[in-house]
Amino acid sequence: VAPARIRAQITARDYREAICYSFVAKDWLARGSSATGAVALANPLSADLAVMRTSLLPGLVEAMKYNLNRQQPRVRLIELGRVFAAGGDESAPAETVRLAAVACGRATAESWNGERRDVDFHDIKGDLESLLALRGSTGDIEFRPLDRPDFHPGRSAEVVIGGVSAGIVGCLHPRLTKVLDLDVEVQAFELDMRSEEHTSELQSH
Repeated sequence: VAPARIRAQITARDYREAICYSFVAKDWLARGSSATGAVALANPLSADLAVMRTSLLPGLVEAMKYNLNRQQPRVRLIELGRVFAAGGDESAPAETVRLAAVACGRATAESWNGERRDVDFHDIKGDLESLLALRGSTGDIEFRPLDRPDFHPGRSAEVVIGGVSAGIVGCLHPRLTKVLDLDVEVQAFELDMRSEEHTSELQSH
């Protein structure tokens, strides 16, 4: 499936594409257990841009916060981009393509007859499943309990495709959103797009 189809599918579900910095603050990654393998920059522009990202979610959450601070109560962002991990010895960082999204606010755009409820785990899971359906088959997909400090233990899941861990989906942990000074529930997913059999259909061509 070409990236254009992925973008068309997610745009139809009311997301906007974001392009975030490839550099983030190391403490942000540490909060989400994503600091392992982070590559530090020799001359960072600032402490907030000190390491190469190992996850797309920090940049997307910061972009969400920027929009919320500017009176945008309903935010839905997605990014298809590269993350980086330290290579062995002096080798270049390893790069992996990932797809990630964040959403907060009402489940549907405001209208005179629309439902008035906030986006939840089932909504973000449905958005992810709609993208995975582009592969043509969903029979090998499982959602298993997730144990990560940055995600709510009762409203999140590990995405397993063909028996291999491929991503995460769910609600960010309230402790994390409090630290980030966010007063809304944040739903998110991140999917590994490395060129293996179980995800090759979604790779860029």
